[in-house]
Amino acid sequence: MNDTLQTRTGKPLRDQVSPAIARTDVMKNLSHILLDKLGRRARAGGHTLKIVAGALPTPLADSLLFARLDAGCLVLTVATPGAATRMRFCQRDILAACAHADMRAKTVKFKVSPHPPAADHTPAKRDPTPTEPRLSEAAAEQLDSLASGVTCEALQSALVRLSKHAKRR
Repeated sequence: MNDTLQTRTGKPLRDQVSPAIARTDVMKNLSHILLDKLGRRARAGGHTLKIVAGALPTPLADSLLFARLDAGCLVLTVATPGAATRMRFCQRDILAACAHADMRAKTVKFKVSPHPPAADHTPAKRDPTPTEPRLSEAAAEQLDSLASGVTCEALQSALVRLSKHAKRR
């Protein structure tokens, strides 16, 4: 068997172009094939998503992120665990909609994948020093009076330290 690549004319490819160009052409063709396959899968996923979303009430359909059919198992990716639970109650409707669209789904599986936080959303930073005292002056006075009546030295010093925190503010 001949191990060389041949063109449509039957001439060996190495006679017409350099090996680097031949590899580049093969890689381009391979990338086009893979991109076409990826595009077909994305269109099929979008079609499946529309069918499933049509079988769900509007609030649940909004939490549906992705749907794919994999060997008879309809895999639905949902935003929250609560939405996944509510969708489990709609499994019959989902499977009926799939059967109506000639999709051969036998089972439904749910995956939870929450939305990532928005890019413009930054978590609020906590101020390490609170602006308001945690204890009122009255509470500090009660702690001082309680500390004076306690016989345990460790508890007495802890109560005094606590009352000083309130008085500093």
